[in-house]
Amino acid sequence: MSLIDEPSRPLTFLPIDKSNVVLKHVHTLKISFEFLVRRNLSTACQMIHN
Repeated sequence: MSLIDEPSRPLTFLPIDKSNVVLKHVHTLKISFEFLVRRNLSTACQMIHN
């Protein structure tokens, strides 16, 4: 049983790892994008007020 289970384990875990990496990457991209938008909005507001 263990011989059959051993090779199948990486196959089941590989897609999960890939999706986790993609999700993390998308999450960081989203945070950086939001940060850039907020910074641009604040600078634009400052320019309008000044």
